[in-house]
Amino acid sequence: MKVQAFRIDEFQAKSLLRAFRSKESMIAFWMEAAKIISIYDSEAAEAVDLPGVIEVRTAKMKRIFVEYDGKSFSAAFPMSIKTVDGFNICTLKSGIQVDNKVSSEVLRFLDSSSFDQNDLDGFIDGIFDSSDDDPNTLWRVISELVRTDDGYVRADHDPKNENGNLHPLDHLDIFYSQGATLKVGLLGKMSLTGLSDLLNIRTDCRFLNDAKN
Repeated sequence: MKVQAFRIDEFQAKSLLRAFRSKESMIAFWMEAAKIISIYDSEAAEAVDLPGVIEVRTAKMKRIFVEYDGKSFSAAFPMSIKTVDGFNICTLKSGIQVDNKVSSEVLRFLDSSSFDQNDLDGFIDGIFDSSDDDPNTLWRVISELVRTDDGYVRADHDPKNENGNLHPLDHLDIFYSQGATLKVGLLGKMSLTGLSDLLNIRTDCRFLNDAKN
C-alpha cells in the first residue's frame, strides 16, 4: 500500500474535522485538504511537533485519513498526488489539476449558496460568478466531485456526549446525513492505523461480535 503522509497543525486539523452534514461539506473538505497538500513543506513540518496528520492511502482503495486529538476520520479521495520539483500536485481522475486557484473557486461557489439552488439558472449563474476566467473547468470539477462516492467513516472518542450504549464513548459514525447516519460501538479507541485496516479490502475482515438479532 502506498502511504503519503502530511503533518498538520491544530488549526488545520480542526478545519478538516468539521461537522459533515451534506455533500457540500464533503466537497469543501476535499478542497481544503488539496490546499494543505499542495503547499505542504515537509522540511518545515518535520522541524516542529505537529499534533495531527493527513494520510492518503492507495492500494485497491484510495482514501484520505485525518487523525487528531483521539479522533480518526476517513473518506474516499478523488485525487491522485504527484510530487514534481518539490511541489505536490493533486489531480482528479478527469486529469484536471486541483491547484490553489481551482480549489478557491470551488469553495467560493459553495460559499455563494449556489450549490443549493433549486433552479438551473441560479446554479449556472453561481458557476460563472465563482470562476475568474474558466467556468467550464469549474463546472467539470464540481460535476466530478458531486458524482464521487465519498465513503464517510469517523472513528470517534466522544466523552462529552457519552450516553451508555446509546452513544458509546468510542464508536464509528458511518454516513453523515441525518437520515442515513448510524453508530457502531467500539470497545476502545480506534487509531488511524486501525481504521485503515478496517477499510482495507485486502486485509482480513473485522466482525461485529454482538449476539442480538
